[in-house]
Amino acid sequence: EGAGLGLFTQYQLSKGDFVDEYVGEIISQEEAERRGVVYDRQNMSYLFNLCSDFSVDATVKGNKTRYANHSDDPNIEPRLIRVNGDSRIGFYAVKDIGSEEELFFDYGYSTEIDNDQLFKPNHAHKFHWMDSNKKRNNS
Repeated sequence: EGAGLGLFTQYQLSKGDFVDEYVGEIISQEEAERRGVVYDRQNMSYLFNLCSDFSVDATVKGNKTRYANHSDDPNIEPRLIRVNGDSRIGFYAVKDIGSEEELFFDYGYSTEIDNDQLFKPNHAHKFHWMDSNKKRNNS
């Protein structure tokens, strides 16, 4: 079991640069829970919590940002931004990034989750998977 496809930058990025928007279908948290059960069985999920009421499901209507993998040492971070009154998720560089590098963000999963049905890729060869005790935002 390894990481997913990955998201890569073609160009060099500077700290603070806008990378891309996480897009998909806006769904209720209830629908996200329902779909999440199905996605967990398939060992894949592109659900991203937008707020306490809504999630973004990039499974069908998403873009390439859905392929960004997890890292405890991320080089991009998601930020909730408002565009014409709508909430959106933008990714921004948290450090300088060279061209053709893979982009990672911290998924924010709790390290206390212990569920046989939760798919946790083995990233031990490259980074420490879910090894942080930091408090997380809804991501």
